[in-house]
Amino acid sequence: ILLNFYIIMPSTRLVKRNWEEDIIYHVQFPRSGCIPQISPFALKLETWLRATKLNYQNISNNFTVFSNKGQIPFIELNGRQVADSNAIIEHLKEKFNCDIDRSLSEEQKAIGRAIRLLAEESVFRILIFNRYKHTEWFVGSEGFGDVLSGLKKKFFEKVGLKMFKRKLESKCQAHGIGRNKEHEVEDILKGDLKALSVLLAGKPYFFGDSFTTIDATVFGQLAQVYYTPILNRQAIIKFMDEETPNLVEFIKRIKETYWSDWDELIKTKKQNLSDPDVPVKAKKVKKPKKEKKEKSKKEDKKILVEDTDGGKEETKNDGSKTEEVKQSETKEHENEEKKDAEGGGEAQTSKDEVIKSEEVVEDQKKEEMANCINILWKYMANSSNTTQNYTPDVYVGALTGAVKALSFKQDTFENLNEISELKPKEDEVVRMAFADDDKKDFLFVTRGKKFNFYNSLCNSISTIFEKKDTIKGDVCGVAVNSDLDILTVTSNGDIMLLNNNGNNKLDEWNIGSGLQAFATDHYNNISVFATGGKENELKVWDLSKKEKKFEARNVRHDNLNLRIPINILNISFVGSEDKIVTSTKNHRIRMYDTKAQQKPVIDISWLENPITAMSIGYEKHFVVVGNAIGEMGLFDLRTQRLVHKYKGASGSIRSIVAHPYQPYVISAGLDRFVRLHDMKKHVLIKKYYGKVRLSTLLVRDTLSFINVKKEEV
Repeated sequence: ILLNFYIIMPSTRLVKRNWEEDIIYHVQFPRSGCIPQISPFALKLETWLRATKLNYQNISNNFTVFSNKGQIPFIELNGRQVADSNAIIEHLKEKFNCDIDRSLSEEQKAIGRAIRLLAEESVFRILIFNRYKHTEWFVGSEGFGDVLSGLKKKFFEKVGLKMFKRKLESKCQAHGIGRNKEHEVEDILKGDLKALSVLLAGKPYFFGDSFTTIDATVFGQLAQVYYTPILNRQAIIKFMDEETPNLVEFIKRIKETYWSDWDELIKTKKQNLSDPDVPVKAKKVKKPKKEKKEKSKKEDKKILVEDTDGGKEETKNDGSKTEEVKQSETKEHENEEKKDAEGGGEAQTSKDEVIKSEEVVEDQKKEEMANCINILWKYMANSSNTTQNYTPDVYVGALTGAVKALSFKQDTFENLNEISELKPKEDEVVRMAFADDDKKDFLFVTRGKKFNFYNSLCNSISTIFEKKDTIKGDVCGVAVNSDLDILTVTSNGDIMLLNNNGNNKLDEWNIGSGLQAFATDHYNNISVFATGGKENELKVWDLSKKEKKFEARNVRHDNLNLRIPINILNISFVGSEDKIVTSTKNHRIRMYDTKAQQKPVIDISWLENPITAMSIGYEKHFVVVGNAIGEMGLFDLRTQRLVHKYKGASGSIRSIVAHPYQPYVISAGLDRFVRLHDMKKHVLIKKYYGKVRLSTLLVRDTLSFINVKKEEV
């Protein structure tokens, strides 16, 4: 709970239970000390609401409530929740017939969309970069230092801020902006500001004299740049004042027109000026210190004693005090006795006040603790169905585009993406590959050639780039190296090494069409890889030299002296790059020794159907294969015989992954089930229904139901 406390917590519960009809309840972050709203999207939405003069009320989420999409801001209207600022504005336009953009032409709307993307994609990402680099101000006077207090503030400082920073950092890394240096990001920001300045020109608003939605959008982003702490803030403000003065005037114009209460909101931290004042908590009254008993000191040294005039007198060497000091002490003692005699009732009253104040402080502490526990409880309730507090064992891709996470220990099988927005023909998951050493983050490619990245820290999926127009053929293989470069192989034979922006780092390289299978020697070492396909024989390639290291030869003709067609569906390295196993559409399992000969050293025929999936077992002489009708078998390459045939599957097996050093194998296919088998005992341990046809598996090395590391095996 502590590690995930400030990660987005989606919720479908209404914040405002006793809502009134046609009142817009705008849920956003608490007010900060430098700007009314640190979320540029919430600032944009509230500016738009003020411009349209709709009846709305702000509600603070207190960092604990987010929309069902995990976003801030969101609104609640007539008992219904609407998330995403752009979707909210479109919904309100239709509901209240308050389209302030109706006068815009189609061309202006297109230009407005381009400006919005510039502001909300480029400028916003730069803001995220700045906030992950400089998060300390969030707990200061410019941030939420005056809003948070007590245990909640300490919790935010010690735990929440670190998790918030890690979340922003992971977003920046996934997007690509986080891979740049600070001065490079600053140059990008200056370029964006210049572009917006040119588009605004000398007009009061982007499309003339009338305020439109795009003005609220740009204001939401630029106000964050101008008023919140960012890296090299003074230089950026100076740049805006000198190079883009029209943007500064634009910001101040909207602030003066629609935010006349700007300073008061920052000072009072109220969501609405009509809200009651926040009561000031009583300060703890310190107990009066008890008089310490005087200890006689008869040591032969000097002791300093303050006299009534503020000076210092010395005692004699024998420890006896001077006459002046004695007289002073006698007078003080008489005065104290007199005061006690005259004001005994007052002393008793002050004691009672101290006791009461202590009780108030204790009650406040208990209340703060209860609030913190309540926040944690809300988080647990909200996140139990939507966020992961565990690490999955298996990631599964489906033909519908769904990506799922499976945990054997938790017995959970959950979607990682929003399935309602998927288009199966375009979003079908065709290839997946791990992207880190811990095998928690991964990349997956869809039929529409979208390259998507899953970040385990945020439990989120983001599209890195799309190559629908530039990649010819289907993607038949991907692998990610330690530098996060993506080795991509297509069916028409193109080999590409793509960076995080989708740019190819290799010169044009084609190795022949018909590719269907691809494998690397190791998932994050892509320097050596193998390919094969339809009438494209097995080949091993050296990426660094862009040359062929090995090419297999076809087997001899059959008994009728007919040529055996080449149709490789799967490739796996066996321990090293010397031994390679393939499976074919002609129901053959072949093993090649690249140091011995070009033809296969082992050739096994199994049943009569294409072998659609294959994986090397925990012992490298074992290979597990599955075919198009749901048959799955375990073969021993030493004896070239079938060891065991697994039962249960009723549809084509599309993916098999054996654990690298434990006797377990996981399979999935068109019958919608994921199955976990024990390779030693030949039994089915567990199976899970995935609801959709499954196509691809990724399995982590550390499974949740076993606690054995590779070094111990």
